[in-house]
Amino acid sequence: MITIKEINQQLIEIEEIKNTRKIIERKKSDVDSELQRKKREAKLLALKLSKERSDVEALQTQSFKRFFASVIGKLDEKLSVEQNELMDVKLKFDELHEEIDFLKRELSGFKSELNGLKHIDNDYDYLIDKKTSILRESNPEFKKEMDDYVKNISLSKEQLIEITQAIRVGSNSRSSLNQALIKLRKADNLARWDYHTDSLLLTMTKHNRAEEANRLITRARSQIKRFKKECGDVNFEFHVSTVYMTEYSKTSDMLFNNLFTNWGFRSSLESTISTVTHSLNEIGVVMNKLRDLEYKHNSIIESSEHKLDKMIENG
Repeated sequence: MITIKEINQQLIEIEEIKNTRKIIERKKSDVDSELQRKKREAKLLALKLSKERSDVEALQTQSFKRFFASVIGKLDEKLSVEQNELMDVKLKFDELHEEIDFLKRELSGFKSELNGLKHIDNDYDYLIDKKTSILRESNPEFKKEMDDYVKNISLSKEQLIEITQAIRVGSNSRSSLNQALIKLRKADNLARWDYHTDSLLLTMTKHNRAEEANRLITRARSQIKRFKKECGDVNFEFHVSTVYMTEYSKTSDMLFNNLFTNWGFRSSLESTISTVTHSLNEIGVVMNKLRDLEYKHNSIIESSEHKLDKMIENG
């Protein structure tokens, strides 16, 4: 039967291999980045090479460029320059492809090395499980302390699931209220213009925006109700003011469409904008507290897992 001492020795050897793996992964990442950069350079150089070839071919064949160079008596000189430029670019292109081939071989080597180390994590987990089992059976104090850590981790993970769900629902309710606020402000801006016009289209449009806002507020009310329930699941109680919808007769405003009907519509809008803004602020406060709670449980899990690992490691 394997002993704790033998397990510890094997764990030390695995840690050394893990450190080697980290170095290989870093080198692989560096080589991969360099390879991608060289490939981009090669694409640009290929375009330049194609252009230089075209310039040389244009001087070697019947073309206006060749004719013009012949007329001024510098055809040979021009052709020589273009050929030298082509050779320079071709040389750089070939050198770049040699570098790319070398980097590909290096990358392939690193991948092969990492594939050979895939079993390390499974070996480590097996040894830790074996060591934990031996320690639990041979040491009652260790078993009790370990069970306490495991219980704390489990409870915090359960709470995190509930908190994450509550944050998601809270975010949805804020989104609906924010969208409603945008619609309400658009309706209010249109109502400002309606003081100075007698447009039936403008009156209809401002009411349409208000109705769209009301639909979003109806959705937000349901989401806030669920948000409260989700928060109750993590023993977190809070209060959010009731969000009231814009209530004003669309028919009256469209029939009379005067200063008083528009004033009444805007007064209702302003009241709704105020309650929506207030509710958004209240939900924001709750969301911040939930995120603090999320951070707290993540810290408990991280700390407990670290202590548990150390306890097993030093056992």
